[in-house]
Amino acid sequence: MLDYPPLVQYLFYDLLTRSLANLPLLLYPFLNTTSKTRPFEYLRLTSLGVIGALVKPAGNEPSTPTDNVQVINFLLTTEIIPLCLRIMQHGTELSKTVAIFIVQKILLDEMGLNYICHTYERFYAVVNVLQIMVQDLVQTQAVRLLKHVVRCYLRLSDNRRYAPDPTLYIYPLLTSG
Repeated sequence: MLDYPPLVQYLFYDLLTRSLANLPLLLYPFLNTTSKTRPFEYLRLTSLGVIGALVKPAGNEPSTPTDNVQVINFLLTTEIIPLCLRIMQHGTELSKTVAIFIVQKILLDEMGLNYICHTYERFYAVVNVLQIMVQDLVQTQAVRLLKHVVRCYLRLSDNRRYAPDPTLYIYPLLTSG
């Protein structure tokens, strides 16, 4: 590579960088699979982990809503929300936890919140899956999931367009039975 002129090196680097920017798209088929066998679950979980690492702030700094804006903006142009919602509904507890973590990080970004609340259909899809998760949590008692569900509801309540009251969805289910 040292024998090539700097321009060729720059073009190669630029091409490599642009192709790496779309790397998460290569993981989506593994998220889209519905097989519950162990190898597919490992692929799904590993793929979620890669995307989860992208939305997680770097270093030990505390998370703020403006962390990783470019990553969130890129993910909003893809099908990550519907894929995560399906996993949140049908995945294993660990897959659900990573998927809801990704959705929570997207919601923490102002553009992510606006994207999800832009249409009632998107908003309803997220709230509907969260409601199903709360109903499942009554049976499973998965505290890690509950923490993320509550945080998603709280962030959705910041949107003035629909502004759901999280207690309308969570409290009645957790106090019954």
